[in-house]
Amino acid sequence: MRLASLLLLIALFVGTCFAEKAEIITREGDVMEVEITQYNPVGIKYMLRKAEYSLPYTDIYMIYTKSQGNRYVNSEGQLISGEGTKASTANDVVYLVNGGEKAVVIKSVLPNEIVFQLTPEDKKALENTAKQMQKGKIPREERVIAAAEQADDDKVFLRDHVFMIIHKGGVTEIITPLPPVGSEAQAEQSQTAPKEEAEPILELKYHRVEKGQTLDTISQMYDVTPADIIEWNDLPQSTKASAQLPIGTQLIIYVAVE
Repeated sequence: MRLASLLLLIALFVGTCFAEKAEIITREGDVMEVEITQYNPVGIKYMLRKAEYSLPYTDIYMIYTKSQGNRYVNSEGQLISGEGTKASTANDVVYLVNGGEKAVVIKSVLPNEIVFQLTPEDKKALENTAKQMQKGKIPREERVIAAAEQADDDKVFLRDHVFMIIHKGGVTEIITPLPPVGSEAQAEQSQTAPKEEAEPILELKYHRVEKGQTLDTISQMYDVTPADIIEWNDLPQSTKASAQLPIGTQLIIYVAVE
């Protein structure tokens, strides 16, 4: 009896350990807080209100767990990795047709596009990283185009690239219904939707100004612009690109790594 009781306790303990809290978004746009008890080749099993259910991957848009982050179901019905963390519901969250989420501030939903602004958190992060780059404290970093982002300017998503929006406050709005996994429409949608291009990685270099060198000649050496050098080194904005620089001045230059 004691052995049987011990085996039962072990089984209960192992079962609890393998259960994982998750947020699931279905392809119908339903958002569920569940406890996943099993992953299998074709889908998952989960507990909801003390009852166990099965859900095939073909019915799932996204699964979020603390250990795995966001995972999306591709056009073949397979789980693929996405963001490592969940977007904050303190802002509007946009979910893209091909997987991916972004927390933004929605301004308007128009017939062909969705107009939004970066969240205050994104703006602050861009500005802080740009400052660190200017001071040379980030020797190797993805290019942060804080100036080019022009944080106050409006941005847009093309409407047919957006699956749904969960608005601040929890209201869910389906923008583009998803076709069945494996269908021709799904495959075509995957091919036509633009993929985000990775920003180039920058390598920090130091340049010692030699006799006769100007911002123009130095920028040509490293394939950057005079404005970049001015920004990275806190030089006066009035510095002319053709003006000779003091000999021996050490400049910070960020060069794109191929």
